[in-house]
Amino acid sequence: MSFTIFKRTAAVYLVIMCFVIFMGAYVTVTLGELSQINREVAEVDGLIIRTAERMQETLLSLLGFEKKYVITGDADFYWEFLKMVPLFREEIGRLSAAAGKGDALLIDNVKSRFEPYSRIPGGHQEAGRELEEREILVNEMNADIKKIIMRMRIERDRKVAISDRIAYRVVRVITVTAALTVVVGVLLSLAMTRSIVKPISLLKSKTKEIAKGSYQKVPLGPAPPEIRDLADDFNTMGEKLKEMDDLKRDFISHVSHELRTPLTSMKAASGMLSQGSFKGSPEKEKEILRIIQTECERLIGTVNRLLDLSRMEAKMMDYQFRNCDLAGVIRFAVLKLAPLAEKRNIRLEVDPFPNLGPVRMDPDRISQVIENLLGNALKFTPGKGRIAIEASLNGEPGFVRVSVCDTGIGIPQDRLEQIFDRFTRAHAEKGTSGTGLGLSIARHIVTDHGGKIWAESAPGKGSTFSFTLPLA
Repeated sequence: MSFTIFKRTAAVYLVIMCFVIFMGAYVTVTLGELSQINREVAEVDGLIIRTAERMQETLLSLLGFEKKYVITGDADFYWEFLKMVPLFREEIGRLSAAAGKGDALLIDNVKSRFEPYSRIPGGHQEAGRELEEREILVNEMNADIKKIIMRMRIERDRKVAISDRIAYRVVRVITVTAALTVVVGVLLSLAMTRSIVKPISLLKSKTKEIAKGSYQKVPLGPAPPEIRDLADDFNTMGEKLKEMDDLKRDFISHVSHELRTPLTSMKAASGMLSQGSFKGSPEKEKEILRIIQTECERLIGTVNRLLDLSRMEAKMMDYQFRNCDLAGVIRFAVLKLAPLAEKRNIRLEVDPFPNLGPVRMDPDRISQVIENLLGNALKFTPGKGRIAIEASLNGEPGFVRVSVCDTGIGIPQDRLEQIFDRFTRAHAEKGTSGTGLGLSIARHIVTDHGGKIWAESAPGKGSTFSFTLPLA
């Protein structure tokens, strides 16, 4: 299955987008994990460490107030001690809520030791006797709190290390993915560009060859469908150009003959007159002048046909449209060619015309079409043959159909369409005269009138040329 240029481009972008989406998804998930770790470090581990440090400070303050009370016996230190007991309990509560199961035993130990420690004896002498034991409790609680702080700092450092590794991994994955995206994108782009540029370069080189007159087909290899279609059209164009080149050469050959023949006749006739070859014979001189006039008219007719075809192809033909009687135009054309048919012993028949109605047309140009069809029929119909022309309304509604039938040599089926191309002659090999412009001009005239023209034939059985014109 061949991919179009659009599909190939879309595939390249899709591959690149897959890399980008993968990178974005990976970064999003990883950054979420990283954010979770940082949040735990900031909100949980940091809170536990700060709370434990405050507990140490509070515990040392309690011990300080107790010692001052024992030494001085000042009751204010006693009351200060009692005020700080609830603060320490609050800190223990915060620590219990924030800490995990790993610290639960240490926190329970602190709680169990703090409860007896928080009950200070009322008398300072009695408190002095228990001071040493109570100081041991404080040191044990302080040791447990240090363990909690130490463990949380280790845990915090471990999470920071994990966070650093994740960040490094993210940077590495982004770098590798970006590099792969660039490399794959460049490789795919180069491959796609090569698949487009290579056949186009081949077409470019073949264009130069065509400009030099070499009409060879483009040997196109694997390529996108658009380029393949372009190459097919290019090959078709080359074939058409070759056909046109062949037609041009054939046309130049025929036109040269068509122009050279009357010019040669006029040159010879005028030479004879200038030399006085028929000085004593006025009749001969008139005949020579008639020959010169006839050949001039023939030459002018050839040039006019070329000019008419050029104007028609350029859509610059000036038609004089008006509502006319088509039957009268047909009869007039038949009358003009009747002497030629009689001279060649060909029966020229005109079938009775129905009431055709007016047709909007240029009568001179339609007469030119009919005369051309009749002239071709006379040219290719042998003696004792038959040519019939008829007009009817039996065809397409709103159109009149005119047909010219002959019993001539016929036209091969594969040439029925080509004969309407310019410079094309159905039987050029038989040595008949003509430029191959008549039917092309006829098709342009009929088409410009809104009708159509076609041919039906079988070799050896004659031909029928028909055309239609819209009714007024």
